[in-house]
Amino acid sequence: MVLLRDHMGGAGLAVGFADQPFAPSWDLVNKDVFSNPVVASKVMKEFVPPGQRLISSSMEDEEMRNKVACLWAELGSLLPEMSQRWVSTSAAQEKNKTKLSIVNNKISQLQQDFSAMEKDREEEKAKENLENGLALLEKSRAELKEERRAFENEKERTKLSLDEALARAQSLQDQVTSLSTYRDWIFNHGFSQVVNKLHRSSEFLKPLAAVQKAAPEYGMTSGLKSGYRHTAAGHVLEKLPNYQPQAKMKLHNAVATFEGMSYPFLEAVAGCVKEPLSVLQGDGV
Repeated sequence: MVLLRDHMGGAGLAVGFADQPFAPSWDLVNKDVFSNPVVASKVMKEFVPPGQRLISSSMEDEEMRNKVACLWAELGSLLPEMSQRWVSTSAAQEKNKTKLSIVNNKISQLQQDFSAMEKDREEEKAKENLENGLALLEKSRAELKEERRAFENEKERTKLSLDEALARAQSLQDQVTSLSTYRDWIFNHGFSQVVNKLHRSSEFLKPLAAVQKAAPEYGMTSGLKSGYRHTAAGHVLEKLPNYQPQAKMKLHNAVATFEGMSYPFLEAVAGCVKEPLSVLQGDGV
């Protein structure tokens, strides 16, 4: 074990123990006072570190008395200076207290002045902010007025455009209604009227009459020729294969049917009022 020797060369402290923190082990409580001899004894005993006690224990009695005498003499010599310095320090402290009070008063006044300046500056800033806000409000009001004017103009233009669009839509609606009426009449009556007028027109009836007139004449001529040949040959009329006693009646019936006939195509066309043109152009009608 390594030991630290005292200054006299006597027994010392172990290195490990010597380097540990000094912690007095006195058994005291918070209510103890130095007027109690037991408390004072414990403090005196535990206050000195082991290294110092080791040095003190190595002293001879005479050496210790001399050391104590020197310490008391030095302490006594320091007492007047300590007292004088204490008095001077107290006076300086009082003087400093007065100066400190004056400084504190000045600081308080400066703080008040600074607060007043801050208040004035805040009021000035608030006034400036208010003026800026009013200017911005006025600018916004002018912009809003301009936007409202532009909106009114746009509203008026939109109204005019809407009125024009409504008028145009109404005109188109009237045209659609008129065209629908025309279309309905054409499909339901127009084609039929065209065909009826065609049947009753001189352009149609004259050629038809010519056909009706030419047919009997041609038939009579053909009959005469055939009768002449058959008579010359001695054939009996009733036994001839082309003899038709009801031919005249059939011809009249055919002519009457032709004159009063109807066309299913016209009825089909009348049912296509709402159909597109492609239906009319197809083969289904």
